[in-house]
Amino acid sequence: IGVAMRTGQVTFRNLTLPTRDKKAIMAGVGFELEDELPFSLDDAVYDYSILSQTKQATMLHVAATLKKHIVPFLAPWQNPVATSGVDPDLITSEAWAYRALLNRVSANQPASSAKTPAKGATIDPDSPPVLLVQIGHERTSLYLHWHGSPVLAREISWGGRDLTLAICQKYQIPLEQAESAKLDHGFVVPEAQKADATPEQMEFSDTLMAPISELISAIRQAELSCKNTTHQNLGKIYVTGGSSLLPGLNKVLEESLHVPVRPL
Repeated sequence: IGVAMRTGQVTFRNLTLPTRDKKAIMAGVGFELEDELPFSLDDAVYDYSILSQTKQATMLHVAATLKKHIVPFLAPWQNPVATSGVDPDLITSEAWAYRALLNRVSANQPASSAKTPAKGATIDPDSPPVLLVQIGHERTSLYLHWHGSPVLAREISWGGRDLTLAICQKYQIPLEQAESAKLDHGFVVPEAQKADATPEQMEFSDTLMAPISELISAIRQAELSCKNTTHQNLGKIYVTGGSSLLPGLNKVLEESLHVPVRPL
């Protein structure tokens, strides 16, 4: 059983070490992290996986978190009432899980390559970066994927609940009723369809567009980080999570960001 710590509690670095020796790699990771992490190495726990190797160098993905996050993270899983006493065998990060997932769905790679891209995966050197937007109830994760590896992972305090609250405040209805309205009748109107929408439809759409503009702003920031890091533009955006099913959302994102948006 594997469980993933939330993006907001984990940081990662992709490091290149001038060696293939396992012992030298273990020693080198700790040395490199001392200058890389925003907290003391004594307060952290970390692990790494090899992304690729050449005859003289090894590229690693290193994930780290604070020790103080581990116990409270595991506590709910080990609660016999809530989870029947699940005892996880390993802890990973959302970024590493998203990496494995996108390596599987990528058209440039065979499914078998997701776990070990360094040992035979077909990585297209010309493939553009891809952004995964995982929309949760109260938080959303933005994950940037390029050449089979994580580039960026960011968490924002935004989710489907923000859409529900917007309906609640606009129409002065209880939160539960607003949630039902969102699930049963929610939508946003893309620019190309506004001419055919009624005033009432536009009013409802504009109500949801206010919080959605916050999501668009966060994606634009990730897009800027993508260009600064990879020197390339985003090739595609995948969206997933319950609120990603909101009718019209993908088209609105596509019109605003000028990047193809697809449901994961």
